[in-house]
Amino acid sequence: MMKMRSMRESLREDNKEIIVLDTAGLFIISSLTAYKNLITVSEAVEEVLDIESKKDLDLVLESGRLIVGKPSQKYVEEIIRKAREMKILEALSETDIKILALAKELSEKRYKVTIVSDDSFIHRVARELNIKTVNVKRRVTGRSLVRTYVCPVCGYKTLKRLEKCPICGSKLKATKQQKDL
Repeated sequence: MMKMRSMRESLREDNKEIIVLDTAGLFIISSLTAYKNLITVSEAVEEVLDIESKKDLDLVLESGRLIVGKPSQKYVEEIIRKAREMKILEALSETDIKILALAKELSEKRYKVTIVSDDSFIHRVARELNIKTVNVKRRVTGRSLVRTYVCPVCGYKTLKRLEKCPICGSKLKATKQQKDL
């Protein structure tokens, strides 16, 4: 069971450094418990499905070492605007948007924020927001292999992983191309 406390009562004021974890970061949670301020969003917690990782996560949640926070709607909207401006909104999940919004909100409250993620789109938006990121397993560089889904019938393109074209109903084909982050 997830232990919910407000961010204000949970963050240790003596340490202004905060580690914001996406789902990839939660898989290595046991190696991060030396940090005082670990925070994530409930959507990331819900994405952890394998039993061993869930056990580790539950222990850290019960101990109070990991805070489950919720970003203000203002920051969620700011991230959506920024991602739309960068033309990558459809590549971000709701969890990604909330992770970025939480990091932005905390950085504006003068915390030194680092996002732990393997998602190249999170790294890309965070870089635009001047928020530090580190990767978990995959190396995230200035270039990324981006998967685009294309309809061979009507030419519809999307970054979202869809099986069928929303325009004509044909099966979408995945293509990969290098993009600068």
